[in-house]
Amino acid sequence: AFSNCKSLVKVNILANIREINEFTFHGCNSLKEISIPLSVTSIEEGAFDNCSSLEEINLPPSLNSISIGAFNDCTSLKEIIIPPYVKSIDQCCFNNCVSLKSITIPSSINEINVLTFSNCSSITSISIPNSVSSIFAGAFTHCTSLKNIELPSSLTVISGGVFVDCCSLKEIKI
Repeated sequence: AFSNCKSLVKVNILANIREINEFTFHGCNSLKEISIPLSVTSIEEGAFDNCSSLEEINLPPSLNSISIGAFNDCTSLKEIIIPPYVKSIDQCCFNNCVSLKSITIPSSINEINVLTFSNCSSITSISIPNSVSSIFAGAFTHCTSLKNIELPSSLTVISGGVFVDCCSLKEIKI
């Protein structure tokens, strides 16, 4: 819909919108501010991919689905609070969000998919809730500032390469 609108700075989404479709704001690299209403329940694939100026986004509590690469390459995004009804974090969802320092993962999450937080080089610590049973390949690869991670006792699957190149990792609590 608005893909590659390079001058777009601010968006207010109307209250009747339920879904932000695939690649809706892809490449809107000047987009700094977006207001997402409570009516939105789904953010589809690549919806905000390469919105490199987006520093902050408040996800509504009504959200239950965040698809593949939804926030991929949002290189200015500093914090993300995943709402309580989201059940899984899809692959590459926050890949290459190099400024991301804080992630809040709710207890509704049961798996962290492939490359979800890959290249999030500003994250220093993360706590994964007890609801998570699986973390898939490369989920935290190249998180070069990650120092501490707390893994839940509910974890039954940790795929290969989950923490590759986490060169600052000093403590793992399992």
